Amino acid sequence: MIFFLIIIVLLYILSFRSFNERVSPFNKEHVSILKGVMAMSIVAFHLSYQTDDWLFMFSSWGAPVVSIFYFISGYGLAFNYRARGNEYLSHFFKHRILGNLILPFLLVWIVNRIVSGNISMSLIIELIELLMHGETTLPYSWYVFSILLFYILFYMIAAKRNVVIISFLCVFTYIVLTVSLSYERCWYISALAFPLGIFYCKYEKRICALWNVPVRYYVTVPLCLLLTAVCVISKNEFCYLFAYMLIPIIIVCLCAKIQIYNRNMQWISNVSYEIYLCQGISMTLLRGNYLFIKSDLLYIIATFVLTFFMAYSIKKIVHYLLIGINMEGQKT
Repeated sequence: MIFFLIIIVLLYILSFRSFNERVSPFNKEHVSILKGVMAMSIVAFHLSYQTDDWLFMFSSWGAPVVSIFYFISGYGLAFNYRARGNEYLSHFFKHRILGNLILPFLLVWIVNRIVSGNISMSLIIELIELLMHGETTLPYSWYVFSILLFYILFYMIAAKRNVVIISFLCVFTYIVLTVSLSYERCWYISALAFPLGIFYCKYEKRICALWNVPVRYYVTVPLCLLLTAVCVISKNEFCYLFAYMLIPIIIVCLCAKIQIYNRNMQWISNVSYEIYLCQGISMTLLRGNYLFIKSDLLYIIATFVLTFFMAYSIKKIVHYLLIGINMEGQKT
């Protein structure tokens, strides 16, 4: 977390170069850079627990990174609905959920079953483990099921007048349920960032107008950092829920002043979801029964290379499958 906060402070200092410029709304370029950086960061986070010293600085990045993914998801859904209305919802299940979320997951899930040798494992047992304990056979795929629930939630409440309040209440209920069922902490600790994304999208113009006053803008980041530090020092789980709402606010605030575009990050952004899905398989293959890379550095490099290759391959396969069933081309 300390290394993460240091980067934020450096970006904050960099934002002073645009002191007198107006803030810019959250846009596709911001999302592209964030998705690319966060995809690489989440792989580094998981690798940090399998290596000794190379990636130690990423060992506490998990929840902050996931909070940004949740925020982007909530913001993206609300933004698309605001732009396209009921027409967006009319194809929501077919394109957004089935085409973008479930189909890539199923392909990677099948690959994982083959690689892990669990081909004969009962689907009923797997489903029971998921519902009762939050355990998944595909490493790190808990996020898929969590965001799937949130997508369905958004579909149900998108047209409601009080969509922001309802989304917060529903996600809080989700948090209570996952905690009561003793799910792992990752299932719930960053979840409130999803309705926060919906909130930000709805009130973005007002927030940007507020930040266009330099004093107000440059107070926001230090204030949020201070509150985040207090939450972290408290070591209280409820406070952590609040802290992981503050981090996306800080990131969006910085994006409003700092314009960064990188073509490589654009490519990584396009396969960020597939990277998330494939990373666990890469780690299993490269330190498994048939192949074991002893060197941590080589293991890290090989994991990133194999994960990117698998992610790109899955993306292409899904693309051609969607063309085959006439689902490609719908922008979501």
